[in-house]
Amino acid sequence: MPNVQDGYSRNMAIIHSNVRPSSVSGSFYPSDHVKLRSFIDTALTHAHPIPTKTKKVCIRAVISPHAGYEYCHSVMGSVYGAVKKQKYRKVILLGPSHYFSFSCLAMDTHKQWRTPLGYVTLEKNILEELSKNELFSYLPNVFRNEHSLDVQIPFLQTVLSHFTLIPLCCGQKLPSQTIAHILIKYIDDSTLLVVSSDLSHYLPENEAVQRDNDTIASILSRDDKRISFHADACGIEGIKIVNVIANLYKWQPHCMYNTTSAQANGDVMRVVGYGGFIYV
Repeated sequence: MPNVQDGYSRNMAIIHSNVRPSSVSGSFYPSDHVKLRSFIDTALTHAHPIPTKTKKVCIRAVISPHAGYEYCHSVMGSVYGAVKKQKYRKVILLGPSHYFSFSCLAMDTHKQWRTPLGYVTLEKNILEELSKNELFSYLPNVFRNEHSLDVQIPFLQTVLSHFTLIPLCCGQKLPSQTIAHILIKYIDDSTLLVVSSDLSHYLPENEAVQRDNDTIASILSRDDKRISFHADACGIEGIKIVNVIANLYKWQPHCMYNTTSAQANGDVMRVVGYGGFIYV
């Protein structure tokens, strides 16, 4: 006689086959929804204040780190605290690939993404339009274990009441100018552009701080060449794309807060840098 529970599990697997579960729940952030919400609420409560001149201006884009929350929650809280009271219906999320090499923007085939805080629906019509361009390709395996996009979702679920998602995983050596001009078709006043990126990796703390300061200065300059030659960031492709869009729309970047992993774990020899930015 077939096991009823096995049949139930198979049916539920079919029902949820269009849902991508979080790959880092329980590692990069708590798997318990109560603990996760509490962690995020605390990060938002202790966020660094929004620059006075940007308080009443619409935030168009952000750069947020993607490490475990215990390392970069202060930066993420400051970034997402700045967008907490603003209204967005659509989020375009750009993050680097840590496990695959490819030369396009990867797209996921699932209809929804799930975190302990619930479900987010993907903009399937827009993704389908993008897939007609050779620079965009459905590569669901790229997302299976990728954390760079995943970690942004719970913060977005907390600060936004409702939104649809366009997750794009960036390959290497992308034509940022071309991609930016493709994406602007989908950017309006109700769109938030999110770039997921950490800064320098595995340097002694004094070197990391100097390297990160150079990266921050290059991002604030909005100079394409300066960013290409002086920015040290794992999400550099997304940063280049948002910089092109910022120059097209005259968005101005502001650094909300930056820190290093040494502040969390005390290891000053192999440091990762984190910086948070908003564009207004």
